[in-house]
Amino acid sequence: MALQRCRLDFAERERHAGYYALHRDLLKLRREDPVFRNARPGGLDGAVLEAEAFVLRFFGDDDNDRLLLVNLGADLTLAHQPEPLLAPVENRTWELLWSSEDPRYGGFGTPPLGDGSWRIPGHAALVLTVDKS
Repeated sequence: MALQRCRLDFAERERHAGYYALHRDLLKLRREDPVFRNARPGGLDGAVLEAEAFVLRFFGDDDNDRLLLVNLGADLTLAHQPEPLLAPVENRTWELLWSSEDPRYGGFGTPPLGDGSWRIPGHAALVLTVDKS
């Protein structure tokens, strides 16, 4: 009986397709994104933004950084934050690369990043990348 409970039930992929897609995409991001794949010692810094929110900045080559914003609380609006880790590379902006609020995962979508203020959904994580322009 114990052996049966230890076996993978592949029907779970269908019953929980959103969770499966979220984990698949996170593993793909870690495997294929050059900044996450080639993380180097000292290439990471972080800061607390609010009581239940924090940011991690992954420094890539050629100013190709990534921001991981995690909000463990209610919806959060970041307006004119003095946190230097949120500052984009000079003459560039941040754009959304991945969001745990993607409708494919059962989320409600992520509001666009505004100029000067960002809305981070509650209980969500976002990955931002430097714009390609």
